[in-house]
Amino acid sequence: MIFIFGIDSIKKEIGPVEEKLCPHCSNKKHWLLQKSSRMFSLFFIPLIPFSTKYYIHCPICNYGFDVKDDELQKKRSLAQLNMEALNNDLSEKDYEEKLNKL
Repeated sequence: MIFIFGIDSIKKEIGPVEEKLCPHCSNKKHWLLQKSSRMFSLFFIPLIPFSTKYYIHCPICNYGFDVKDDELQKKRSLAQLNMEALNNDLSEKDYEEKLNKL
């Protein structure tokens, strides 16, 4: 019996976090929060996650860095709020109120 197994990396973009100047490409853009999970796969089907990291990166050149655990909740909340605003689900007044609560 033949088993094909391996390790896959699955990335999921959560949303824009904050506007920063990239030290690598010198563009000023909203950096993106991304979740990267490494998964054990069997027959090319990801099955079991064994490592998960969050990082923010430049949308132009993908230069980025890991997010520390103590900052993660705030960055996730901010990314979700910004995604709501981008999808036109919030007025400017509602956005400012929710931003001040963070």
